[in-house]
Amino acid sequence: HYKGKLKIDQENIAELLKLRYNPSPDTIFQGILKVRPGHILEYDLEKSSIDVYSYINPVAIVKNYSFSKAVDKYGQLFEDAVKRQLMSDVEVGALLSGGIDSALVTYFAQKHSSDRIKTYTVGFEENEYANEIDDAQRSAEFLKTDHNNVIISANNFKKIFEETCRIVEEPLGTTSILPMYYLNEAVSKDLKVVLTGQGADEPLGGYTRYKGEILADKFPSFMFQLMKPIANYSKKERWIRAAQSLSIKNDV
Repeated sequence: HYKGKLKIDQENIAELLKLRYNPSPDTIFQGILKVRPGHILEYDLEKSSIDVYSYINPVAIVKNYSFSKAVDKYGQLFEDAVKRQLMSDVEVGALLSGGIDSALVTYFAQKHSSDRIKTYTVGFEENEYANEIDDAQRSAEFLKTDHNNVIISANNFKKIFEETCRIVEEPLGTTSILPMYYLNEAVSKDLKVVLTGQGADEPLGGYTRYKGEILADKFPSFMFQLMKPIANYSKKERWIRAAQSLSIKNDV
């Protein structure tokens, strides 16, 4: 609970500009914290005390799998997870992008559905390069789904910019929330439950940034500090952001 006038935390603003978001527990305000992922905040009414603790139990990792067996096992767990999510009192659809993540989710959802499931993709009128419409259409034809496209324009972005900022509640350096707003608005007219490919890369460390975390654990932060001038000279945004973020000490 924070009392008094809100003040901007300049260090956390700098962190936001480096990482495009504020990792928990940081926010852009002084004296206001976010609960870390996997944690519970408990307030004792009698003692007026706050306790924050993790609800995640350590998991024993079995490493005696061969690569082929691990792939088969992951595939089975993946299919079972999608199948569980199909247990619903209402019709379940899927958000289908041009990527492999949502295509795999949709594949298993369609496999365990008696009817053709509804799939949806968002695309742009002006920018053909950023469109996933064609790729998603090919996936939908292969998977034999009941596919729908939602087309938006630059004017759509301007109309709901403030509304999406209100929904997100804190600064976030990605524009994906804007097309997702329109996509979900369109989908909600037909369905109330959809599956997506969001988060599919995280379990396997599929993003370069996660692989970068391995470097952060192996090398001291000052080494990445020395890389900053080289990264800045390259003028490549990815290198600059990597040098900036990896040079921050990991105190967690």
